[in-house]
Amino acid sequence: MTDDTPKRSTIALISGVVVIAALLLAAVAVYPSDLSISDSLQQSQITRTGFGRTLQLLGKFDIAFCFMFFVCWATGNRRLLWRFGWAGAASGIIVLLVKLAVARARPNGAPLSFPSGDTSIAFVWAVIIAVEYPLAAVPALLAASTIGFMRVTAGLHYPSDVFAGAAIGFTAAEVAVYTIRNNVPRWFYRVTRRTRLGLLMVAFFLGGIAGRTVGSRYWPLVLAVVIVLVVMVPVLIAKRGAWAKLTRKPKT
Repeated sequence: MTDDTPKRSTIALISGVVVIAALLLAAVAVYPSDLSISDSLQQSQITRTGFGRTLQLLGKFDIAFCFMFFVCWATGNRRLLWRFGWAGAASGIIVLLVKLAVARARPNGAPLSFPSGDTSIAFVWAVIIAVEYPLAAVPALLAASTIGFMRVTAGLHYPSDVFAGAAIGFTAAEVAVYTIRNNVPRWFYRVTRRTRLGLLMVAFFLGGIAGRTVGSRYWPLVLAVVIVLVVMVPVLIAKRGAWAKLTRKPKT
């Protein structure tokens, strides 16, 4: 099997290390001012909108997994989902261990604030998508950053929580990118093969967002449908007969 993995340059590696270091330094720098920054940012109303609540869900592992599974199924890029699975699990374990060790209370009084798990997951999928599809790097990383910002405006995390979570997610994704190249097991190809069952991932993604944002009127489904279209339309345009291949009955 040939290795079609996009090559990462030394500059890309150094850039990743610099970003991770900058995020950690930012977490340390804002820590003394966490409370005042958090109080001022909580005045924002964007988090209370349906749009804000929906976007934050891309930091939830189950929603993010359905989204990445859907992208994998639509593009045929199994490496994308394989990397996300490992990086997402690794970042989740690290975040949980740090949360238990630090035991910091959230701005709203709930436990386990530091670091932000949702921000970590958001940066895992954003970095992996950015590596696989450079044209999507800016919107993906911008979306992940927005999710982190909204965790603060919602009163669920302090700024340092978000910076630390972003650093963990970024690191886990970079490690997955450099260690998981084209070594995706064959059974994974069979599990994620393109059949009509793959359309269920679209339903799970849309249903998950709708179920978690009951009472937000139409914004959740509008944004979710837009995300689906943004992923699907370029794929279907770029590949002739793609829809027929995606929905055709598998041979027995």
